[in-house]
Amino acid sequence: MKTKDLKIATIDIGSNSFLLLLCTANQSGISTIQKDVVEIVRLGQGLAKNKKFLPEALDRARNTLTTFKKMIDEFQPDIVLPKATAAARIAENRADLLSIGKNLGLEIETIPGEQEAKVTYQGVFWGQKTDETGYNLLIDIGGGSTELIVGKGANIEYSVSIPFGAVLLTERFIKSHPVVSDDEMNLEKEIDAGIAGALNSIAKFPVKTVLAVAGTPTTLVQIILGGYDDARINGYSLTLEKLLELEGKLKSRTVEQRITELGVPKGRADILYAGAVLLRKIITSVKLKEVKVSTRGVRHGIVADYFLSQH
Repeated sequence: MKTKDLKIATIDIGSNSFLLLLCTANQSGISTIQKDVVEIVRLGQGLAKNKKFLPEALDRARNTLTTFKKMIDEFQPDIVLPKATAAARIAENRADLLSIGKNLGLEIETIPGEQEAKVTYQGVFWGQKTDETGYNLLIDIGGGSTELIVGKGANIEYSVSIPFGAVLLTERFIKSHPVVSDDEMNLEKEIDAGIAGALNSIAKFPVKTVLAVAGTPTTLVQIILGGYDDARINGYSLTLEKLLELEGKLKSRTVEQRITELGVPKGRADILYAGAVLLRKIITSVKLKEVKVSTRGVRHGIVADYFLSQH
């Protein structure tokens, strides 16, 4: 028997962007999407150095969550599920973020790294037709962490959360734009060391398909297409050759040139190079020549997790 649809609001509070999903859903999947909103907040600004949320980052978080709360109130959902990810796991003053939520009537929960990996995988595959014949590797490059998940169909076989993402890597290693060779070398060295253990574990699975979610892969495809188009980005096959070409274009340009010449959104222009290098490193390690890009992610997975945990 099919359960009735519930109106659900989810918020994915990330290190770089906040995402709001207003949808109707039931045990079988998401039925309709009313709104799917992305705001670049850069909550993780300075987090690599200070281990704390900066006052200006918390101000941006407050403004965005206030806007989201208005949209949620208009939607009148049955359930509201605001979740914070890597930045809130790292920040010593995470209580300041939680109290901003509380003042707005939003009970923010911090997702542990290992659960974030599961939620991301569910977000991509829940309610979707899946290929049961081979293993999928799902890559979620966030601002403050990177989740790698191996699964077959809807089932997860292995998952790991690596404690760096595009924002943290940029803040630690990229001192100027265009990127100089020393910074590139140090970035690559850090990535290699950070992902080595996970890649050894992943090597045990014959991975057939690589999928990537979040701002890094979707923005890279946006550059290729000349603008953001969800229907064309979702399912797009990004080849290793094209990825290397984009990496070169990002490396050789200033932040301003990435915005004006490549069409990179302002809030992603400084961090996209580090994200692209990380994506390339992971793809080449599994000896595959392309990655399939998905526009689904944690915000969809929060809905999936709500229904799947009812049993």
